[in-house]
Amino acid sequence: MLFKVGRNDPCYCGSDIKYKKCCYGKSDVQGDDISSHQGKLDFNIVYDDSMTANDFQDGREVMATGDANMLKDIYFRVNSLSSDELKTSSCYHDIMVLITKYPQHPIPLNYLMVMYNKLDDDEKCEQMIKLLYEKYPRYLLGRLQYAGYLMYNDQYEAAFESMGRPSFIHDICPGRTTFHVLEVTRFYELMIEYYVNIKQRDEAKRYYDSLVVIASLEGDQRITAALQRARKWLERSVMRSFFSRFFNRSYEEKSSS
Repeated sequence: MLFKVGRNDPCYCGSDIKYKKCCYGKSDVQGDDISSHQGKLDFNIVYDDSMTANDFQDGREVMATGDANMLKDIYFRVNSLSSDELKTSSCYHDIMVLITKYPQHPIPLNYLMVMYNKLDDDEKCEQMIKLLYEKYPRYLLGRLQYAGYLMYNDQYEAAFESMGRPSFIHDICPGRTTFHVLEVTRFYELMIEYYVNIKQRDEAKRYYDSLVVIASLEGDQRITAALQRARKWLERSVMRSFFSRFFNRSYEEKSSS
């Protein structure tokens, strides 16, 4: 649903501050002008984290209903359990069962990567990111995670190339018109990071403005959180890498190493 942001309305970025004292003036997209940008959003965003393993077809195998439900359960356990609880859970065993049964399906491997990240096993997490990209090149989240890994290592052009040098998210996945909110936020954060780090701030701001539009139209907390991070990056003109956030390390730690 399209709505307009008034100067005295709560800011769309989720700061709980009035729009006029927060993001007003920091974006080229202002208040009533947001509606004129609606045509730029020629894709749909879905938010359901309980979607089945078969909701997006990108070359992956189709899972049996019972296995798809098992994968959904793994998702919630990996994201809700503490690291100590995760160590004693059956998540690793269950993931490996699905990896063995569905070797052409990327999501079980992605959840293994998420599990290693939560367990602070950086080496194995990095291995899974590389393997996801190499084994499932059509898997969008895998490509975005790999691009983030390259940017963390200051390989900005290689990261941009790994995504196919896109202008829009659907350039990476031709023919797709629906994307999960995590795919959308990661794409825009990576594009902003790329252009800030190659000193093309105007291009970075163009992607920031698109994220402003998405936040104003959708209002999901994951989008507003991405917008808050992006605003700080543009204000400082220094990026804190998606990959460094992913591994719970600060940009400053990376810079001093």
